[in-house]
Amino acid sequence: MRQLVWVLVWVALGATGCGPSSWLASIDPGAWWLRWQGDTQKQLRFRQAWQAWRAQDVDRAYALFVRVARAYPELADHSWFHAGLAAAKRQRRQDAIAAMERVVGEYPQSIYFAEAAAHLAEWLEESGSTDRAQLWATRVLAQAPLPEWQQRARLVLARVRERAGDYAEAARVYREVWGQAKNAEVRERARSHLTKLRAAHPQFAPNPGEQVEEAEWAIRDRDWTLARNLAEPLATTMDPELRARALVVLAEVAYGLAQWEDALRGWWMVGTRYPHTRSAASALYRMGTVLWNRNRDVAADRVFAELLQRYPLADVAPRALLARARIAYSGGDLTHAQALLSDTDRLLVGPDLQREFFWWRGWFAWKSGNAGEAQRWFERLGNEDERGLYWRARCLEARGQTRQADQIYRKLASGVSSYYAHMAERRLRGLGAATVRLAGLGMPAPTLPEIPPMPSMDPFHGTRWQHLRAAGVQSLARKELAAIAAGAPVGDPTWRAFLLAAWMRTDAYADALRAVWSWHDWSPSDRERVEYPLAFQEHVLEAANAQRIDPLFVLAVMRQESLFDPEVCSPAGACGLMQLMPQTARRVAPAVGLDPERVDLFDPRTNILVGVRHLRELLDLFGDQPFVALAAYNGGEEAARRWLARAHGLAPDEFVEEITYRETRDYVKRVWTHYLRYQQIYRPGTAS
Repeated sequence: MRQLVWVLVWVALGATGCGPSSWLASIDPGAWWLRWQGDTQKQLRFRQAWQAWRAQDVDRAYALFVRVARAYPELADHSWFHAGLAAAKRQRRQDAIAAMERVVGEYPQSIYFAEAAAHLAEWLEESGSTDRAQLWATRVLAQAPLPEWQQRARLVLARVRERAGDYAEAARVYREVWGQAKNAEVRERARSHLTKLRAAHPQFAPNPGEQVEEAEWAIRDRDWTLARNLAEPLATTMDPELRARALVVLAEVAYGLAQWEDALRGWWMVGTRYPHTRSAASALYRMGTVLWNRNRDVAADRVFAELLQRYPLADVAPRALLARARIAYSGGDLTHAQALLSDTDRLLVGPDLQREFFWWRGWFAWKSGNAGEAQRWFERLGNEDERGLYWRARCLEARGQTRQADQIYRKLASGVSSYYAHMAERRLRGLGAATVRLAGLGMPAPTLPEIPPMPSMDPFHGTRWQHLRAAGVQSLARKELAAIAAGAPVGDPTWRAFLLAAWMRTDAYADALRAVWSWHDWSPSDRERVEYPLAFQEHVLEAANAQRIDPLFVLAVMRQESLFDPEVCSPAGACGLMQLMPQTARRVAPAVGLDPERVDLFDPRTNILVGVRHLRELLDLFGDQPFVALAAYNGGEEAARRWLARAHGLAPDEFVEEITYRETRDYVKRVWTHYLRYQQIYRPGTAS
């Protein structure tokens, strides 16, 4: 009887996650108990393991994943893979190796095969098992679809070569991967290997040209200390080209450390004391741009003027000239702005920059009241340029030629819904000067298609996709669905119907959008609800209704920010569906009842709740003017205040053109275009 009690206690402990030590893992009673449960209980345990992993509760995640791996064969490769990652985070190298060996040994079809093999090769090499490491690294090179895993494998093979005494080849590979890899972790691994090799074998130290290049790589990686250490010895070299490059690196280090004046002095020194180097003109342009972005317009203008005087034939000279004209315009000296651009036709510039000159010459003429001259410049943008067409019509209207203006407005308004089509329609309705407002709160009922029977396929990925969906782990289900789609004959109507429904039901809206863009035989009406889906509808409605914002406007912002990909992050660190910066999320979270220290930006509901609240704050701050709120969402509140102050009393179309950041100006137009298309599809006749 006593033995039976101990068994029951042991099983209970296992079922609650208080697992036995690793040496008893093979007889884990929790895994034995779970094996005999139904799929629902297994899916619950997998979801708990995933939640623990996302919450960085690594020990609990490891115990649960191992248990699920032994009891749930349909998701065993997912479980072993994440168990391996969890073990590695705790420096339990042998447990990590054992878990990844289960993935690559038992599940060659797994979506994790190449990634698991790359990790396995790295860990085996670090453990001294060079033959096995070389075997798996070679397989990764042959099979990995992504450059990141191939580069990891190359590093493993280079480490093996280094152990064998081929230091020159190892150093070459380390340096090449450090310079070329896009993944920051891979670059850091390569740099670390190279640094250690050079410390042991000084003959492989970089020559001066390589050293300054590596200093520039360190700037890219934001490793200010390394960049400084590499550049400082070259700041006094006899070679002026290398010295100039080193001084530019040191200026960038100062800028990265917020030592603004030191950075400015460094760029100025290069631009004025090293006139015959390739870095001189670009250093002055960088200096002028930084000053301009920091609203030191007078100083920026002086720097751009110096650049034009010293280096009139430099590649950056035309852009410096345009910058001077825009600074003059921002300062209210429209006459000087026009004079600066009065002879730009003689400049040898590419077509994109030439169009920029056409636009600004037209805009300056418009702002000076010379609609005729402005019209001539806008005409040079051509008939395919919506912006040029719209402002050509505005010029005609200003000159009293309303019939010709209305013809252009009607042409724009009759096309596909867009920002300029909407502005043209407002002009036709006499609403050009009226404030643009959002529409109401309603949202259509969900129209997600039912998933038809799965076409004939290899069941490996299909089975996993179904079980992950049932477990509620959509992010992993999307990965399995991507593997299914990769091998699907998408020209087959049966397959298309299945994939579209599956993508929608798995929240894989981004995958659906990318796919239909390549289905050239689809008509616009077929694809419009896929290109503009009612994505994450439950969460969007919850947040939009709570914050009194049109849910279709929220969807338009989300589409532009992330293309409905919950896992995406920008280089600046903004993450999730609404592309929120962590500091913004922490500030806003309490307003929607969330713990600011536990905000998961990759969770769709959390991201939408916080993002929509932030959008509501901006609308309140700027008087419910959506164009200004969007400008602040993208370009920052301080910049939006400046633009609003400059555009006081202007019509909405002029305010948007007055936004000085090109990225933000285009962002406002694109979001508004998305919003109009959402209304056209789901709420016809409501745009105003």
